[in-house]
Amino acid sequence: MKVVAKCSDIVEAQLISNPSILFKAKIGSIWDWEHWRDGKLIDQWREGNICTAEGLNALLNIMFHAATQLTTWYVLIFETDTTPADGTTYATPVWTESTAYDEATRPEYVEAAASAKNITNSASKAVFTISATKTIYGAALVGGQTVVTGPIASFADYGATVAGTVLATDVGHGRATGDVVAISATTNYNGTYVITVVSVDTFYFTATWVATETGTWTLRSSQKKGDAAGGGTMFCASKFAASKSVVDNDILNCTIGITVADT
Repeated sequence: MKVVAKCSDIVEAQLISNPSILFKAKIGSIWDWEHWRDGKLIDQWREGNICTAEGLNALLNIMFHAATQLTTWYVLIFETDTTPADGTTYATPVWTESTAYDEATRPEYVEAAASAKNITNSASKAVFTISATKTIYGAALVGGQTVVTGPIASFADYGATVAGTVLATDVGHGRATGDVVAISATTNYNGTYVITVVSVDTFYFTATWVATETGTWTLRSSQKKGDAAGGGTMFCASKFAASKSVVDNDILNCTIGITVADT
């Protein structure tokens, strides 16, 4: 006998779970490296990664829990033989970061829009111009920071003391030499700079002096080479299968592709 439910009927259903059925979404990244010396490509290799609990929790909170998006990410390299794990965090990275490269800050991860469940910086690789003899064991992708800002009361020409620099005044700024700050709300000095502290109230940065005005600085701690205390997030890290020896003027280029897929 066939039973037909009318629109006015109340139909009940019970969902019986089957513990043998498990749906997964897999996220991971592929790191492609190039090693250049004297204009010649001397090595290239591909590595996998570990996505940290800190990074995956950030992903879930941003997507589903209205957490603030981390809009800019950076690539770092490390010079100790340590292995990142699920519990590795930005604040406790377990390795010693290498800062022996010419770029003033960690190179930015400049990604294109996602396509086919993949996002990559292949059109704008992260570049490290090595400045000393080192052994590099791996790398990580980090971003975010505790938001710290301050008002700049004035700018002054500091070129007579340090050529090509501008002095900013913010009483009690609390910054340290080597900090990376983004200056905004100005006509002439908007941009991101590595600063040198002169006093508790002043710091200078490399720029062309134009005129005095007011502005705002914002700390970019996760862009600073060697930072581990700025409240950032480590999304993933990759230890090389074999360490890489580099010397002054070597160049490492890094492409990171992040993929999400149903399995």
